[in-house]
This record gives sequence, C-alpha cells and structure tokens, in this order.
Amino acid sequence: MIEEFKNKLKNLALLDAILEQDWELRYYSYNSGWSPTEEMASLRDSCGGEWFFLISDDGIAFKCTSPEDGLAEDFESIKNKVPDRFKVFLEEPAFSMNEGSCIWYLENNNWVALGVDINDLPNPTKIQQMSASNYCVYASNILEQDIDSNLVQSILDGRFSFDLATKLNPDVDIDELKKDIQEIGISS
Repeated sequence: MIEEFKNKLKNLALLDAILEQDWELRYYSYNSGWSPTEEMASLRDSCGGEWFFLISDDGIAFKCTSPEDGLAEDFESIKNKVPDRFKVFLEEPAFSMNEGSCIWYLENNNWVALGVDINDLPNPTKIQQMSASNYCVYASNILEQDIDSNLVQSILDGRFSFDLATKLNPDVDIDELKKDIQEIGISS
C-alpha cells in the first residue's frame, strides 16, 4: 500500500509540474530526496491551507492545516497521541508543527486520524481514491485548464512520457520538467 500511495502522490506532483511551470503556484509537490531516508509530499493552496506527508522506513505521517475546516483546539495533545516512531515528523520545522487541523498516520495499512475532519483539502483517503476525472475537475477549477482525462489517467497509471507531457501542455518547458522529474523521483 505504501508504494502505491507514494506513486499516487508522485504522479499528482508530476501532473502539476507539467501543467504549472511555476513551483510557487503548484498545489502538489513531491521531493524524493527530502533526506537520505525520507521522502516528502506537500500541498499548498493559495488560501493558507497546506499539508505534508513524510514517508520513511517508519511509515507515513500526514499533517494538515486547513483554515476552512478549522484548527484543532489543542494541537499539542494531538501530537502527543502520535507513536514515537514519528518523532522526526513531529519535530520537522518545515511542517509548521505549532498548530494544525489534524495529523494522520498509517498503522497496519489503515489511516489513524487525529483532530479535525478535513473536507476542504484532499485528505489521505481522498488522495488514494482520486481519479483522473477528479484531477481534471481540480485542473479546471484551480488551474483553469481543461485537460484530457485519458492523458491524466495514463500518468496516474505510471505511463509518463515527454510526448504525453506536451500533449497535456504544449508550452511545457521540457528542460525544467526533467529537473522536476528528478526531484519527484519518476523515471523518464
């Protein structure tokens, strides 16, 4: 399940890299070399919402701040309920761990959710279930681009090619995309 989930996160970041050249304007990002033993996925909307996944040998943990859904009243008590094996995740300064809406972690292939229910941003369950048509709705609403769901499905299925990238976005800068692909950790 972890590999499948990582691939979904990577492919969402790849789709955003193809459609939006400016990293600052992307929702989905992925860094396969966050550290020698960790990978990181992130989402940032332009309204203060963000989430982070840390993927390591210890498992997967997720932290979300969703102003639309509200912040957890006692975020420190939520952090105290997370297993010790996620200590590195809880202490990561880049994840803004002073406050948040929720923390989820994967336990025996099931998500344990602590904190506020997230509906405004895609939570881990919604990411797992995200289809090509869901991504196309997001691309239309957020990126203001209408794209072919069959091309999106090919990327979600792991069938990336530069030809496919140029079909999705004829203006994509292939040299920049190659750099993004390396960071995301996708074979080209």
